[in-house]
Amino acid sequence: MKKLTINRHMLAQRTLAVVVAAALGMAMPVGGNANGASVVMSASAEPRRSYTPTAVYEGVFEPNRLYKVVHGSGSWGGSPRPSRVRDVTCRNARTALEHEGFWKGALISTGACGSGEPTEWATGNFLNFQAGLYEKDAAL
Repeated sequence: MKKLTINRHMLAQRTLAVVVAAALGMAMPVGGNANGASVVMSASAEPRRSYTPTAVYEGVFEPNRLYKVVHGSGSWGGSPRPSRVRDVTCRNARTALEHEGFWKGALISTGACGSGEPTEWATGNFLNFQAGLYEKDAAL
């Protein structure tokens, strides 16, 4: 499986960047796509798509798999344990992953809430959704 690198800060700041760019009436560069090409998010009048957790977004990530940011690299890697949202027993994490597609916090390998440095977690489906938005923006 091809490894797609998405700057982890783009995930959290994406909505803010679009709102600011729209308010200023400008397009805004935000990073690169999987091929290393520059990506520009356009602040067009077209409404932004919202993530729908029940939809399946095609892409390089396995939709039902759980991914986390690899410490120090900023890239997403498949989590060996927990590997699926159903394996997450930490209530706040599971709720966020099921409804929003991402969560930041500490989990232990059993899927229970952990302590220590928070990690960014996302479903493959959410990462495919995000990658699709960047590809769509790059085509504008």
